[in-house]
Amino acid sequence: MPEVTGSSPVGSTIFCALFLLSALIPFLPAHGAPTLRASLGWQGIPVVDAVNPLYVSIANPDPDPLRGELEASQRVGSPWRGWARVSMALEFLLPPGGKATYPLPWPLVSGARAISLRLRRGEEVLVEREVPVPRPADGLHGYLGPP
Repeated sequence: MPEVTGSSPVGSTIFCALFLLSALIPFLPAHGAPTLRASLGWQGIPVVDAVNPLYVSIANPDPDPLRGELEASQRVGSPWRGWARVSMALEFLLPPGGKATYPLPWPLVSGARAISLRLRRGEEVLVEREVPVPRPADGLHGYLGPP
């Protein structure tokens, strides 16, 4: 039986092609789902029982325009008083590779836990995310007399 030693030219060619492809992947245009980020309050600090700014940033990595609807909703209430849902919808259009930040007025009530964000294109849900409500700011503290 003949002994095979060394490497085959086919195997070396495939290895080099895979190596070059892995080196080029970071430079290929990104395709996929849009990204969604959000923050609530003034510089990330919300105020309870007031209308706070909810900043929602959307980025479109696709080479096609993105037209859809942003839905924000939150469950408010308590087990003994009952539950309700606060919601808001905003239609948007982003160019290929575009980004946008939308400031939405968001009423924050005591006991709120999270805000649900959803990007939709028709009936298709593109991205869904829960944004936790950060700890609200305390009121101002003052003292009378010497410290």
